[in-house]
Order: sequence, then C-alpha cells, then structure tokens
Amino acid sequence: MQTLSQVLLMVILYTTSWCGYCREARAFLLARNIPFREYDIEQDAKAMVAMQVAGGRRGVPFAIINGSKLHGFSQDAYMQALGRR
Repeated sequence: MQTLSQVLLMVILYTTSWCGYCREARAFLLARNIPFREYDIEQDAKAMVAMQVAGGRRGVPFAIINGSKLHGFSQDAYMQALGRR
C-alpha cells in the first residue's frame, strides 16, 4: 500500500537504454519505492518532443519531480525535489 506522500508525488523520468546515469536515477527511485513514469526518448518520438517542450535538453536523464526540472542525476538534487533530506 502506498503512503499519502507517495500518492502525491509526481515523478517523470526521461531516459535512454544505454545511459548509466539513467540507470542510477531509476535505481534511486526504485530503492525508495517512489512511483514514477519512465519514457525512453529513443524508443518514443512523442516522449522526445514532450521532454523538449518541458525544457529538457538533449541529455538524459531528465526528471520532473513535483514540478522541479532536473538535468542529469544527483542524489542530493533528487532528494531536495522530493522534499526529503
């Protein structure tokens, strides 16, 4: 069962299959049981457009966590966007 804080979280993760930092970002979220939607921008052209419209550059991972737009992966930045320390 999900906690109230997990239900309220909105996490979107744009990735590619070959990206090491994408794997780290995914593992970080999974290890903390944080629900997220993942889009592979190489497999899904619409996801690539959505990422660019949202402000993402060509690099991945690109995450939108509760409205915060994060380029790359930093555990500290993800924790801050999630409202955790």
